[in-house]
Amino acid sequence: MIRAVGRALAVFDAYDNDHLSLSLQEIAERIRMPKTTAFRLVNTLERAGFLVRMDNQQYCLSLKMARLGGLVRAR
Repeated sequence: MIRAVGRALAVFDAYDNDHLSLSLQEIAERIRMPKTTAFRLVNTLERAGFLVRMDNQQYCLSLKMARLGGLVRAR
């Protein structure tokens, strides 16, 4: 797996039903990466429209993720 892609996917995996929004520190802890690395990942995902930074400085998944989820076909 391409390392950068794996790291970006790890950020998405940090979210679950109990963690719908996360601070940068929480993301870094949950993906077990230095905060500086997590910042670069989160910043890139935010600029690409996959994460949204809220007023309280926490990040949540964007509607872009919901749109992609809606494209999944049931088998």
